Amino acid sequence: KDEAFQDFYDILARQRHNKKKFYRGKNIDIEADIRLLSARVLGECSQPEVVEVLRKTMLEDNPELQQEAVDALARLTLDTPGLTETLGPLNSLLHMGTSELRVASARALGTLGNLACLPNLQESLADENPLVRSQSVMAMAQILERHTDKLLWEQHADTPAAIPVASARAQDEADTIEQALHAMSERLADSDVGVSKAAALSLAKLNRLLSAGKTRDDIIERLINAGFIGEGRQAREMGQALRALDPGAASDTLIHHLDTLSSSIERRFVLEMLEEVFRPSQAA
Repeated sequence: KDEAFQDFYDILARQRHNKKKFYRGKNIDIEADIRLLSARVLGECSQPEVVEVLRKTMLEDNPELQQEAVDALARLTLDTPGLTETLGPLNSLLHMGTSELRVASARALGTLGNLACLPNLQESLADENPLVRSQSVMAMAQILERHTDKLLWEQHADTPAAIPVASARAQDEADTIEQALHAMSERLADSDVGVSKAAALSLAKLNRLLSAGKTRDDIIERLINAGFIGEGRQAREMGQALRALDPGAASDTLIHHLDTLSSSIERRFVLEMLEEVFRPSQAA
């Protein structure tokens, strides 16, 4: 083990038997404060022993300490042995505890990037807290973005009949991804503007996964509809997302809407989206 982190490791691994009081009448748990700092520091030490102690720390009945452990796990290098063993606790914490802990768990799951976590993150899109919904959308996008090249290869690879297991796995992944994209697109109509914006930006990053067809067309329509919400407050932001996703298909759809809308206010929102779709990209 790295000697530079040994003291922090020992502190965090220690059971809480030595609670101390700072001054008489002030119940300050110094041991807990030190363990919080230790969890924070251990996020820079990518070792299997650290993963295990952080995993155990996530199970303690201390939300603040749990959150530090979750954040520390998200900072470890992705090839650290034992990280997959933390997915179970993280998926559980995503649906319990404080909103801050749920947000931290969603963020960590996005960083760890395991495709199997998509369905659980999808469930958290219904969380009562908009910050949890926003972070869950972004985490799903982060996972999908990390696996884009692999997923695209599987979509276009010729799968020999001799390996049906691989074919079935690829089909399961494709179904999971389609469900995830659909769930993310539904958040475009979220009652919270921040969630809607997070969904738009996330979907725009995944344009390579959205082959031409019903899924892409559906997301374009949902982005446009989101541009009308709240008296058009997000029209330009949705237009920017449309430009990143598919400017050609988006402009065609917007022009069609322009010809069918009877309200001058709604036409103005469409024109704002079109303006963003046709806006030249900023030079690097």
